[in-house]
Amino acid sequence: MNLIEGFQRLERLQAELNKQWANLSHDHLVETMANFTEELLELSRMAFHSTKSDIVTDHIEECFRETSAYLEWLRLPEGRPAPFATHNEWFERAAQLLHRAAADCRDVLMETERVLDELRHELS
Repeated sequence: MNLIEGFQRLERLQAELNKQWANLSHDHLVETMANFTEELLELSRMAFHSTKSDIVTDHIEECFRETSAYLEWLRLPEGRPAPFATHNEWFERAAQLLHRAAADCRDVLMETERVLDELRHELS
């Protein structure tokens, strides 16, 4: 799986989670959020190794931290304030961060292509 496929996979997982949110049992919700969090961690690693861009990885890692905090609260909500007022608030924030990361990733990859094209031209 490449980085773009990783973003697409995560966006599909997030959309599926949002559609099924109301119908999930608490245990299944926690399991699904844990899987989403693991996917974020893997995407962060891929982004770092593929782009070497702090901008891209920062957005993903911020989403990872916020999602992890939400997951921790879902597991043990008693007596602690929720990091998000509603699931929709978490969903919107995660979507925003992932869209930013994907856009930054595309920018980095396009710039890399441009530099490689220039280098090919100079070498030929």
